[in-house]
Amino acid sequence: MSGDPLTIMTYNVLYSNLDYDAVASVILTHRPDLVALQEVLPAMMTALQERLADEYPYSIHGTNHDYGVTAVFSRYPLAENQILDLGEDRRAVIVRVQINEQWIAFASVHLRAYGLQWVRPLKNIPQEIVRSTNAQNQQVELLWEELQNEPGYVIIGCDCNSKETSSSYRMLDQWFDSTAYQVGWQFPGTKRPGARQDTNLQHIDYVWYRGGLQPVAVYEIRDSGGSDHHPVLALFDFK
Repeated sequence: MSGDPLTIMTYNVLYSNLDYDAVASVILTHRPDLVALQEVLPAMMTALQERLADEYPYSIHGTNHDYGVTAVFSRYPLAENQILDLGEDRRAVIVRVQINEQWIAFASVHLRAYGLQWVRPLKNIPQEIVRSTNAQNQQVELLWEELQNEPGYVIIGCDCNSKETSSSYRMLDQWFDSTAYQVGWQFPGTKRPGARQDTNLQHIDYVWYRGGLQPVAVYEIRDSGGSDHHPVLALFDFK
């Protein structure tokens, strides 16, 4: 990929989504170098490994969870794989790859969801908000402890289940940069077929980064592939 941008996708595929062909088509249409997936059940992982084998021969799937787990697909060999326990809910998947003679630690992360629609009785909602917020903050701390000493670049594809006003966002923002914040609102933006420039003011899906990378564009993919999330695609130049 010498001279080409490094392309990163983060994509919550939705645990109940059975349209494996549609999910694979989204990935193959936009051809990211590295893909962070969330809510991947074993059947989905097997189906994607079969459908993406030619373009993405390297992959890792996190440990099982009833509502799907994190996963990574890569065009490049995975020098190291890691499943990181974040203390609660889904574990993160972290891989280390070498691209253009640069080392990149790439993580797929799914922070704890609030799930307030399921809380009963309703009077327990304030208590659940506090508990979920504390859990997310702890997850971010554990992620930072693992990644802070990486010698190369760090990129995180995250369904963070929290928006820019949250405490977990503020914590991440201390240690990493958000592609949406850095280049989502740049003018003029670069058009991309099947996508729109990510000009949203509030997110739950992010591509975070750290180190000598320069984001040049970030997009929301229009085709969700049957998910309730739209994939986010970020492009980087190496400084």
